[in-house]
Amino acid sequence: MKVKHHLQSQLHELEPMPELLRSSELRLQQMTEQLEQLKQLHDHDMRRINDLTAKVVLYYCLISLLRLLKTNYK
Repeated sequence: MKVKHHLQSQLHELEPMPELLRSSELRLQQMTEQLEQLKQLHDHDMRRINDLTAKVVLYYCLISLLRLLKTNYK
């Protein structure tokens, strides 16, 4: 009888587990999707940063060239 009661008690403790598992799986799926979205945003931001960096370098080179031309024509 003790064993039966003990097993019933353990079974009762396990009853909420399937719902907890489903809830955890859903949360994991949501977080996985959010992570993918954040990775895409990060990639987009990195491309934008690279584009802007290239423009800054180009403008710096142009300014340097203009300064050089200005000093040569004085």
